[in-house]
Amino acid sequence: MSVYPELHGCRVLVVEDELLVAMAVEDLLTEEGCDVLATASTVSEALKRVEADGPALVILDRNLHGERTSEVAVELTRRQIPFVVMTGYVSGISDDPTMVGAPLIAKPWNEAALLSGMRQALVEGRSAER
Repeated sequence: MSVYPELHGCRVLVVEDELLVAMAVEDLLTEEGCDVLATASTVSEALKRVEADGPALVILDRNLHGERTSEVAVELTRRQIPFVVMTGYVSGISDDPTMVGAPLIAKPWNEAALLSGMRQALVEGRSAER
């Protein structure tokens, strides 16, 4: 049984360029009862998936193949889609206003931190819509 029942059925887009990390995240989310819509490994693919799939939540890597994901964060904010930033570049987040306020999960990540961050993003996202 999930520790976070509010994640059950949540439509999640995973934006991650490291295949093994993406696979591990997908496995965890599936175990938690999330509906993993897709994995995007480039900024352009992530933007297309946001448009086409309408996720309820996004796991957003900070850096995809050397390209920052600020443009994706801007689009998610515009659409009021909550997101969690998962990155190994923790010190670089504070200088990016597009990421401020999003739960931050440092790599190497752990399951409890990611799930907690997802719950936080959903709860804060829902309260912001009221």
